[in-house]
Amino acid sequence: MLPEDRSIDPTVDAPAGRAARIASSQDAFLREEDGITFWRGFDPETVGTGVSLARAKLAAGTRIPPHWHSQDTVAYLVDGRAVFRSGAELSDVLVMEPGDWLFVPAGLVHDEETPDDVHGEFLYARDGGGGTTTFVED
Repeated sequence: MLPEDRSIDPTVDAPAGRAARIASSQDAFLREEDGITFWRGFDPETVGTGVSLARAKLAAGTRIPPHWHSQDTVAYLVDGRAVFRSGAELSDVLVMEPGDWLFVPAGLVHDEETPDDVHGEFLYARDGGGGTTTFVED
């Protein structure tokens, strides 16, 4: 049984201007580039929420060069496998398998890569509009 949240006064109607909604994969599709397909589910721009939820699929053998985000990121590997590197000279290595969760603090320089034989499909969430991504010299 889930704990009850007594801080919200439940109502039959949604707050003004807000309602439950669905975004299809087709509607959420954002772009495809360099072996990565992006979908933007919901964020402040699409529904006025305080969190961004998105999806990314990296083709097998895809590497995202070193970069950092202006917002904390929580990622979940839905399918495939991925390697995450951070720390000095990107020497801290984490291998993600399906079902693994990853927390990346804002400002942490890291890269991500899928092995040559398998893709990686992620769901990820960030505060607000998702912030910015800044690439650094490789």
